[in-house]
Amino acid sequence: MACCWWHANRAIEDSDKVLVIEPDNVEILVSRGDAFGQLGDLGRAMADLNRAVALAPDKPTVLLARGQVESRRGDLAVEATLAATRWGAAAFLQGHGRPS
Repeated sequence: MACCWWHANRAIEDSDKVLVIEPDNVEILVSRGDAFGQLGDLGRAMADLNRAVALAPDKPTVLLARGQVESRRGDLAVEATLAATRWGAAAFLQGHGRPS
């Protein structure tokens, strides 16, 4: 567990440095949000992930990351949405979600 804790904290430190220069970097917001989630700091995780969703609302990986943290919070309605989002994102990523 100490190893995972160390990696998550390192990811947060590195992300903090990048976000000073690029505050709208969606990938870094997701990375930091995921690291906060791994440490159990769900409030800070959701703050980063909600910002990432606001910046890139149609990006499946951003929606999935936020849904995963929401499911850790125990919100059953969100978990149902997450399941639907996962299916939709998977279909999209496989090319099945393209408009005809």
